[in-house]
Amino acid sequence: MVGTKCPRSVECSADTQSHKLLRLVVACVLALMVSPVLHGQATGNFSGNVTDKSGGGIPGATVIATSQGTGLTRDTKTDSAGHYLIPLLPVGIYTVHVDATGFQSARIAKSETADR
Repeated sequence: MVGTKCPRSVECSADTQSHKLLRLVVACVLALMVSPVLHGQATGNFSGNVTDKSGGGIPGATVIATSQGTGLTRDTKTDSAGHYLIPLLPVGIYTVHVDATGFQSARIAKSETADR
């Protein structure tokens, strides 16, 4: 019959159990899909200023960070005030090399930590 509710029967309880099972399966699949997205990543960055002996910023200097463990290289140029930023670097030990036209190159090994 159309529009009638079925009494508590074996057919209704089986239907309810299948809905519960389907909800559980959907919840598990969603949890598995979302968990890698929520996994934290350990990254840090280098930022600073490239200046001359008098303290003035050097615009256009090339700053290169090279991971000593993996060989990963990231570079950037300083802005008009001599400031640079190299974001999202994996945690590790890096060699930072700075080159600017008319100046002697500089190199230093730095330890990179998360959220630095």
